[in-house]
Amino acid sequence: MAYLFLVRRMSTRRILAVAAAAVILVEVDASAGPYVTAEQVRQLAIATPKPVYPESERQRRITGSGVFKLYVHVKTGQLRSVKIFRSTGNRALDAAAIWALLQWRFKPGVLPTMRKLYPPSKEPDADEDACVCVPISFVLTSAGAQVH
Repeated sequence: MAYLFLVRRMSTRRILAVAAAAVILVEVDASAGPYVTAEQVRQLAIATPKPVYPESERQRRITGSGVFKLYVHVKTGQLRSVKIFRSTGNRALDAAAIWALLQWRFKPGVLPTMRKLYPPSKEPDADEDACVCVPISFVLTSAGAQVH
């Protein structure tokens, strides 16, 4: 019995150590980097349509929150791509978010490039693109479905 207890304690310690390291890595990765602030997005955006809550997911009462990285060509203000930084946990919600985010437009030539915000950036288009992280939540309330 003592042997089993010791093995369980060691395994719990390892799990906690790995979880703590993962949290630290995520915090460092999310805070350091070539990202544009939410205030800059509000000031420099021309069009920011909200995602449409998929009817099938609404009927099944599926909700989720995610974060999406937008790569914007600074000269034109148009999106080059959208990548999932953290999934909503549902493919249909992710697809709805990506479809809406691909419609976003920014004022040409005014967003700071990734290289300007973070000189050691290793992104391939750091001198031409800006990176914008956008959180999106699909929520069901008593008032109905909402997307934030």
